[in-house]
Amino acid sequence: MKLHKLPFIGPFIQHMDQDARIHSFPQIARNAVRRVHATIIVNGMDVTVTRVLTHNAAVIVANHPHDADVLALISCLPDRPDVYLIVNNRFVGLCQNLSKFLIPVYIEHHKVPKTNTAFKRYLTQKPYSMRSLTPEEEHAKNKESIHRASNRLRNGGVIVIFPGRRSIDGHWFSGVGHMVRTAGRHGHIYCMQAHIQGTSNLDYLRFIPLINRLIPPLTVTFAKPVQVTKMWDDNPKTITKKLEDRYRRWVSNLNTR
Repeated sequence: MKLHKLPFIGPFIQHMDQDARIHSFPQIARNAVRRVHATIIVNGMDVTVTRVLTHNAAVIVANHPHDADVLALISCLPDRPDVYLIVNNRFVGLCQNLSKFLIPVYIEHHKVPKTNTAFKRYLTQKPYSMRSLTPEEEHAKNKESIHRASNRLRNGGVIVIFPGRRSIDGHWFSGVGHMVRTAGRHGHIYCMQAHIQGTSNLDYLRFIPLINRLIPPLTVTFAKPVQVTKMWDDNPKTITKKLEDRYRRWVSNLNTR
């Protein structure tokens, strides 16, 4: 049995795919959140944050401890047609129409954190066969994806990325730095920091009617936008470290309030 045939999860994915025919990514996510009766508490969405997220090119960096983080975050964004998600390539193709919003990264040769359970590994199995790529092939494809994401930014779009996902040492991968450096030469781009709280493995119970109404709400907090255009002359690793350090300081302050 594959993911799209699972009870509760399969119909949920099919609804998302149908929504993707006519709706933007934020609206698709809002419909999905509403479908499972999840409550999202949004903090920090002031006039400045809303303006940037509505009208400007932006990279949204966020934590990603659990699977529900993705829809929780995207559901909070203003409705616009040019929101894209950097995602494990194994999720591309699960929803044919939704795939137009997804930019794949190839990470099969990365070490898998101990928190990645067998069930999570099962959920990322594609419903069709796929040839395994060598590390060199993965690297080449990732360069193509970073270039594609940079083009979306240059055209004024929004890229959502979880730069610490699957990191063994806890530090961010440098793809976000490559993306910012390439796109930053061509226009004003903002970095939007977001922090998601309240997600857990229990979020899979949200697919079950009635039980989903008992699960606590999630919280998404946004920070003030930071213009990153001037960083383009730094090397990608330096850009990544600057963004990561800024993000960690911000989250540390959030936790002490």
